[in-house]
Amino acid sequence: MNEDDEVCVTQSVRTQSEECEVTEVKRLTLSEEQQSQNTFLRERFLRMLTSISDHSVEFTLTNGSQLSASFVASDVDVLHFQVSTLQTPIGVQPHAILRATDCASFTVTLLNTD
Repeated sequence: MNEDDEVCVTQSVRTQSEECEVTEVKRLTLSEEQQSQNTFLRERFLRMLTSISDHSVEFTLTNGSQLSASFVASDVDVLHFQVSTLQTPIGVQPHAILRATDCASFTVTLLNTD
């Protein structure tokens, strides 16, 4: 959320004669501390995404399916994940793009360097 994001709140209002919706726009502002925390978390998340390139990833989709792949990259808005050697129930796809909205979670396998 940006410093001056607007949020629309819609309420249904019922009178004796009719029902109508009223939309009110509220401006939300974040404190400097909240902005700093959001920036810190966003940076850590983006660093994590770049550090897991070429690592094995297990995706759990919103329908419950599980897929294995090698993580390649994500787009700027983290709406899509680019993967390679995607193992699906019907075979292996050498290259694929997964919509982030279809992914409930993903688990990264990190190698132990003891």
